[in-house]
Amino acid sequence: MLVNFQALRSSVPILARTRSTSRRVPRHSDRSILRWLHSLIILLSNSMNRIPERLDYVPTPGKSPDTTKMDVIRQLIEAVSRTTARQRASAKTFQQAVEDELRAKGWEVFREFWVKDRGDGVRGRIDLVVTSPVRIAIELDRARMRNKSLFKLAQFDGLRFVILRQGSRVLECALQQGAPNGSKTKTRHDLG
Repeated sequence: MLVNFQALRSSVPILARTRSTSRRVPRHSDRSILRWLHSLIILLSNSMNRIPERLDYVPTPGKSPDTTKMDVIRQLIEAVSRTTARQRASAKTFQQAVEDELRAKGWEVFREFWVKDRGDGVRGRIDLVVTSPVRIAIELDRARMRNKSLFKLAQFDGLRFVILRQGSRVLECALQQGAPNGSKTKTRHDLG
């Protein structure tokens, strides 16, 4: 397992000493520390799954000769339709259920894939990324597609889908010609 400890060390919450006492006081709030721990857990779990550190710079693997776009869409719809109402109740359980269904099909799935911008100048994460049999980015939203999801998907090289928990709908997202960001993303190809 390879972990970039320099990158890890630079993201550790810094502790400062107060002048009046020698006791250490955290500079960050408890919420930011929890956020940092969550990122660390994801980093380590992805490292254990042998995910490349910078998956966005990995060359796109070729499609299997027998895998077409319609096969991918059909399998996505099938995976989403197998989720129960209880699994669709929360985002976390829905994400885990969809991930488990895709892994059961033999797909290589990674969660929380980092992108440079989520639309507001802050780094964001795509919910699920499939690297095999084809490159697919999947954003999981509640009832409607969010602009932030479209912006994140526009930065991914491969097929892009938004899956809505309520109604179990699969929507395809395709970039318009000459649109480098999510501002001109064409959507609403309702597939399910």
